[in-house]
Amino acid sequence: MRKMRKSCGFTLVELVVTTGIVIIIAAIAIPGILGWLPNHRLRSAVMDIEGNMQWTRLQAIKHNRTWAVLFDQTNNIYYVCSDRGVNLLWDGPLSMGGDGDTVVRTVRLADYNAGVNFTAVSSTDFTFNNRGIAGFNYNVSLANRNNASSYRVNVAFAGGVSSTRLK
Repeated sequence: MRKMRKSCGFTLVELVVTTGIVIIIAAIAIPGILGWLPNHRLRSAVMDIEGNMQWTRLQAIKHNRTWAVLFDQTNNIYYVCSDRGVNLLWDGPLSMGGDGDTVVRTVRLADYNAGVNFTAVSSTDFTFNNRGIAGFNYNVSLANRNNASSYRVNVAFAGGVSSTRLK
């Protein structure tokens, strides 16, 4: 009498069926993820600008002097600066054509890998005084590469920061 061997593993049919199911699920999921990813990256950029504005405001209060966020729309970069340069104007670092304002943070929108760019900036310099009050009501608008989605970040005169989805 022969003993039956216990077989381990999968049959070829089981592997083909499982692979087919995985391919179908991937075909359904990938287009949705590719459509969602640029909007997610844009929203991340907006949340970072909001956070950097709040952080700049708090640093102005903490250090008891005016701080600024400077926007370079040409290169899609913004800078957080703690001190004006020799000419006493908020005109940015030397790379931006300024006289060397003290840059604490540099944020490049290209780092978000979604074609995020500034579409409108109410002023190139957003300042917060030593009490956390903004110089004016400021706003900056951002959109992703295909302009399918856009947001506006608002800074109120009193220093509050908020964002609004435009489309």
